[in-house]
Amino acid sequence: MSTTPAPPAPPGLLRSVTILGVGRVAGLLLSFATMALLLRQLGPEPFGVVAMAAGLMAIVSGMGDAGVGDSLVTDPELDERRLGAALVLTGGIAALLSACALLATPLVVRFYDQPAVAWPWVVSAGSVACHLLAVVPQGLARRQERFSLLAWTRLCSMILAALVAIPLAFSRADVWPILAWQGVSPLCALVVLWLAVRPGLARPTRHSLSELWRFSRGVAGFTALNVLSRNADDVIVGRFLGEKALGYYALCYRILTLPLGLIGDSFATVAQPRLTRLLGDPSALGRALGDLIRAVTLLTTPICLGAALAAPELIEVVFGAAWLPALRPFQLLAICGAISAPGRLLGLCYTVSRNTQALARWALVTTPIILFGFFAGLPWGVTGVAASVTIVFGALAPISAAVGARVLGVEARVLLRSNAAGLGWGALASLPLGGAYLLTRQLGLSAPAVLAATIAVGALCELGLLRHTWRLLKGADQPERSL
Repeated sequence: MSTTPAPPAPPGLLRSVTILGVGRVAGLLLSFATMALLLRQLGPEPFGVVAMAAGLMAIVSGMGDAGVGDSLVTDPELDERRLGAALVLTGGIAALLSACALLATPLVVRFYDQPAVAWPWVVSAGSVACHLLAVVPQGLARRQERFSLLAWTRLCSMILAALVAIPLAFSRADVWPILAWQGVSPLCALVVLWLAVRPGLARPTRHSLSELWRFSRGVAGFTALNVLSRNADDVIVGRFLGEKALGYYALCYRILTLPLGLIGDSFATVAQPRLTRLLGDPSALGRALGDLIRAVTLLTTPICLGAALAAPELIEVVFGAAWLPALRPFQLLAICGAISAPGRLLGLCYTVSRNTQALARWALVTTPIILFGFFAGLPWGVTGVAASVTIVFGALAPISAAVGARVLGVEARVLLRSNAAGLGWGALASLPLGGAYLLTRQLGLSAPAVLAATIAVGALCELGLLRHTWRLLKGADQPERSL
């Protein structure tokens, strides 16, 4: 059976990150603008109801794609039969999940004691199914390093979703504008990716299915536990504190994950196929991954610290005074974001080495700790939950880096030093941003003026950091060029 053809030589790491990053920055700005408009128009209650369904669905669909996408990128013997096996596995998960979700709808309504959660639950299940069915063409595009396709598909899908959701928000003040925004994008991406990539498929053999499952079961176990630990806070807050409190908490989490996800996922998507080719040289692999971790923390730290500092003006100006109770949780989660930003790259330690069983074992250790932290913060409301999240993830971050380095076969101090350097230099680069914020506040300027000045100086800080990031990316790309 012929192997799946790949395009000519892929672009360099720097160009790849730029291509994917520019597309995702545009998507981030569009997503942020759409979310701000919907939140101002609809208020916290509809957003909280949708967050109830989405948080529970994230846990129910915790195994995700069972690591199929990562397997397609790192599999050294990928052929059409293994692509067929990947489609069988992801399609089976999508069908099973959709059927179970529909049957469980009355139970979800009863769990939250909120009838309005029914349709958000059903739409969330459909969105997850679309993501699963897009795994094969998306994984193949990642393997072939077709990052322009991935970036443009994501951006165009988000544009279409915004064009549907925004007019709807001005005609009805319920959950449906948010559901349209969340549902149209994955459906559009599914259609475009299959038409653009056109994966060559063949009937899978028992051997191809078993080989795929050998890799996927570890990722599936980790993903299920990781999603539980990452989304249990939404379920716990919604169940015990109500939909309004969850609306505040979900707003904080979503605002912060937009830029962090943009940067971390862009670097991880580009790095995965390249780090795979460095497995035979642990020294070069450690240097490349360390440079990538430093670049991510260097770029994300000023964003997180600036967001925490200017949170009062940001929330009031962008989302309205009704969202000011989210101020303290937002500031705490911003600090948490700065600490845990390299997490997505550390996950590559397990998928690149294809040692996914270690990934699942590590999740068995961390998940109970994280869940305990969520419950421990409940007596102090949303702010208490956000504080416990920050403490737990801050304590686990260096341990996760050391464990990941050991699995990959590189020195832990390389990754820890890179992370510390990125945090330190990022914090120093944030000083002009903090000075601008404090000065404009001292001068008594209006909230929009304070926010505008802080964002302007912050943007200049990020541009200054890009020069150093440029050198780091060139360094991470250099070992590959020497092979």
